[in-house]
Amino acid sequence: MKEDIKKKKEINLIQQLPHSLDAERATLGAALFSSESRDLILDTLIEDDFYEEKHKYIFKALAEFKNTKNTSIDAVVFEDHLRKMNLLEKCGGMDYIINLSSNAPVVSHALSYAEIVKENSLRRKGIKFAEDFASDSIDVSKDIKNTISDGCNMLSDLSVYGTATDEFMRVSDIIIPISEEIEKQSQLGISPGIKMGFHDIDEKLSGIKKSQYVIIAARPSCGKTAFALSCMVNMLRSNIDQIEIINGVRTKKSKPVKVGFFSLEMPREDIIKRIFSMISFVPHRKIAENKITEKEGEYATRLYNSIEAFYEQSKNFFIYDSNAMGITNIKAAARKLKKKEDVDIIFIDYFSRINTMNLGNGKMQSWEQWSVVSRELKSLAFELEIPIVCLVQLNRDAEKARPTLANLRDTGAIEQDADVVILLHDSERAGDAKNTDDTNKTATFIGRSRDCDVKINYYKNIEAVIAKNRNGAIGESQLCFLNEYIRFVDQDEVSFN
Repeated sequence: MKEDIKKKKEINLIQQLPHSLDAERATLGAALFSSESRDLILDTLIEDDFYEEKHKYIFKALAEFKNTKNTSIDAVVFEDHLRKMNLLEKCGGMDYIINLSSNAPVVSHALSYAEIVKENSLRRKGIKFAEDFASDSIDVSKDIKNTISDGCNMLSDLSVYGTATDEFMRVSDIIIPISEEIEKQSQLGISPGIKMGFHDIDEKLSGIKKSQYVIIAARPSCGKTAFALSCMVNMLRSNIDQIEIINGVRTKKSKPVKVGFFSLEMPREDIIKRIFSMISFVPHRKIAENKITEKEGEYATRLYNSIEAFYEQSKNFFIYDSNAMGITNIKAAARKLKKKEDVDIIFIDYFSRINTMNLGNGKMQSWEQWSVVSRELKSLAFELEIPIVCLVQLNRDAEKARPTLANLRDTGAIEQDADVVILLHDSERAGDAKNTDDTNKTATFIGRSRDCDVKINYYKNIEAVIAKNRNGAIGESQLCFLNEYIRFVDQDEVSFN
């Protein structure tokens, strides 16, 4: 008795799911009547968009018919095709097929009928998503954070389901608007991309541009995080140029850069203390160990003045620290951050710390999992239309000589997917430097405007190798790493004693 009641409830629910059999029949009738309508409908819908089971089989047969015959619809030939596929009965028989074709409504409205079918399909998928999400949330054996992350991912995929992303555009239709945009940006002095704050690197890259997937790679303890944080601090002190239309007139508008940072290795407190050292030129060791004594009033004054100056910039800086984030978690959090705060760029520290346990249900090899992660990060940059900068480790061979793209760890997909790859090379560590005692020399940080006078007790000359740049030059840039302050600067900002 209970089973019967349960089945009746399931049947009622199925009957209540959004659908329009009239729209489905009209869509298939138009496809059977006109080859042009058939091709249009095959490009708009998929088999699963149909509610009625026999309509799914008819659509499947139409797709196969086009692929194998590539001819116009003919009742006799199509009937033979259905028999060979053993689908004639599942499609409702030939009488049903002929009835669809002969009673086809206005063929020119085929796309409108297909859009009704697509809309109802989306509604059913939305209901299915809600049911699955509720079921997983109730299941206490499943991690709720993963459930929410996967739900955000599925919902995002659902939001673009059925969106026309493969429409061709006639190039002549877009040449003039694009050329006018280039001319206007040039006239207004719009600077492309986000500058990293290092003169030679910015010259070669012309800034990091939207949708780019950027890799910063180095051996452990060579300064990946320090370089990324130096870039972030530089960016927070800069603006990004945009075009704003006011009363129909295009004008230049500059706004502060907003930065998002996923720290998968260090807690946010450690990150902030590093930044304090960078901006104040107070040795990081003293800040980390709380060793600024009353006798060191100069350090204290410098530190708190720098923090006060950095406070307004820090409002545009967002940190997410975790040591167990998977790619679905990162994508969900990044989408939320972009939607809520409209960040301009996201950094991830670092690639190998991304959790891959749930990828492929344990059936993927390690390199396949990392390939998926790389591909997902690239697609995330494209989706959010902002640069994604990810830190990556180099293999041990990179310690012997200047690194190349072949030294990237985990997967070759990184080299293939990335738009820009910057490799940090410690020539002293590799043993190929002319002078190997730089860390024993003193210097003075004078800054780009030559208005600073900060003593440096330890430094290293680091080479930033731009090994890949899809849209510009490659080559080497010379940087200086100030060990005490965990900060990278251009070499021309340092006066070497």
